[in-house]
Amino acid sequence: MVTAQEMGSDAFGIQSENPKIYSETAKELIPYAKIPLIADLNGESSKFPDILGCGKFKYIITESVNPKPAEKNVSSFSDTEIEPYDDFFVFTYYADTFFLEADTTEISEPIRCLPDMEETIADICKTSCDILRVEINSNDDAIDFARNANMSTLPVMFLSEDPLALRMALMLYQGIALIDSDTLIPKEELDEMCEKYGAVVY
Repeated sequence: MVTAQEMGSDAFGIQSENPKIYSETAKELIPYAKIPLIADLNGESSKFPDILGCGKFKYIITESVNPKPAEKNVSSFSDTEIEPYDDFFVFTYYADTFFLEADTTEISEPIRCLPDMEETIADICKTSCDILRVEINSNDDAIDFARNANMSTLPVMFLSEDPLALRMALMLYQGIALIDSDTLIPKEELDEMCEKYGAVVY
């Protein structure tokens, strides 16, 4: 769900014929949700588009025309205020999701981008580092890393002084990227990039 919402999905659906499994799954997802969660009870999504809610709002299931017992079971927690977790950061790549604590996060030394950087990425991912830091100095760097990004099993941080190259890297990266705050790019421009590409300055 985190990956889907950060990649631009408008809603996320969950489906189960077992009300208990469905309820447990929904409770686990809600604290992370920034988009509506859509219930697909008994696989009949066209008849039961029940929106659970998202963010810091209360979670109220909309009434269906002919509610089933499963819906009543799920609604037992719908009026409960569930606060999102705020003691760690959530980052995502299209194939994985990462949970990082600011106080214990270890960032790698910056690596240079090359057409054949697979081994370099793989070697760093085997260390104790929590974040892979990548230098982006040109559009070619952004393209080279995008071609090799699938080798990373860590969240990625871009270090760049070139706004156009950084934009290219953020656009090509299939997930939430961090931007190294040790840059001369103006804060206003960084903020705009973060809003557009879902990145985070760290």
